[in-house]
Amino acid sequence: MILYKNVDLIDLISIMKKGILPLDECKNDNWNDGKRADNRTDVVYLFSPAAPEAKNSFINYGLALLEIDIESAQENELTSCDVNVGKYTEYITDKVSPEQIKAIYLPEFLKERIIERDKEKKLLPDFPVTWCKMNFSEWDKPFTPERLKIFSDTAPLSTFQFNYFRGIDERRHMIDIDKDHIVYEIK
Repeated sequence: MILYKNVDLIDLISIMKKGILPLDECKNDNWNDGKRADNRTDVVYLFSPAAPEAKNSFINYGLALLEIDIESAQENELTSCDVNVGKYTEYITDKVSPEQIKAIYLPEFLKERIIERDKEKKLLPDFPVTWCKMNFSEWDKPFTPERLKIFSDTAPLSTFQFNYFRGIDERRHMIDIDKDHIVYEIK
């Protein structure tokens, strides 16, 4: 079955070498103290979008969307108070091997910036990346090309960075997007 996981850009090389490991094993905990749900830490969480044709992405977990072909994952019931109820079906598995990762999707509008950053500090693994369109809006209105350029030039791209995936305009105002409705256009 094909499942997905959003991961941080800075974790891609390690993931493509070691696979996706549970928190207990990888120790990669980028949750602020007290902000993580009371979820198990000995499993890997994957998802299937509520609308499979849309391929919704959950960017708050990381910019890179991984496509995973895995048979051993089991459906995991979300608690009724989980903010993601109805957005996806959650699955858990012991780990994901690098061989089970079939695709890496990254937003095309950030391609130039990510490639430049990769030259400074290696971010991209030796694995083909699919650069795809990303549909999203600035809450109540679509992005103009000018506003999208400002966003793409200023938004931090790692979940470890302050104001992750929030741009800053010329007036020093935040450019916020509706992170609950981001869709990667996967062909």
